[in-house]
Amino acid sequence: AYYARSKRRGRESESEARSSDERARKRRETMRPMRLTQTVTRQGAAPLTAPRRAVTARAAASGLRQLSDAQLEQQVKEAKTEIVKLEMKKASRQEFKPHEIKAQKKRVAQLLTVKREREIEQGISKRESKRAEKNAALAKYKQQLKDANIVIQRPKSTKLRWQKRQAARDASEE
Repeated sequence: AYYARSKRRGRESESEARSSDERARKRRETMRPMRLTQTVTRQGAAPLTAPRRAVTARAAASGLRQLSDAQLEQQVKEAKTEIVKLEMKKASRQEFKPHEIKAQKKRVAQLLTVKREREIEQGISKRESKRAEKNAALAKYKQQLKDANIVIQRPKSTKLRWQKRQAARDASEE
């Protein structure tokens, strides 16, 4: 029987046919039994599989879309602050709930996604968006310094210092 099947498959010798069929049989024997795909239910209880959360995620995102840009920024700031607090609790080995970190990170991601969607609607590229954020942060920092009457004078470049020294040397030689 092995030889006849192998001839149909294009194998020349009977030994080749047996060896391949034996390999297939051994492979089947050594395979693990497959897991059951059906959910096991206890008598009178709900199935063990949890319901999918896609619907609630969409509902949460639609609620976030109703917020203004300022409110979005405020909530992002609050969520990031909460993440830092939770990380500090974790580092100092205080009691905290690990799932809250994941939930806050997810919230930040949702808020930033809504913010980015609005920018895309306005036709703002990713690069322009980052540049605007950076400039806004710098302007805020400079305003804080100005309010506190702090003046930061940048040092002159090495080229300017060299030119000044050269001019002083030329003046002293004459």
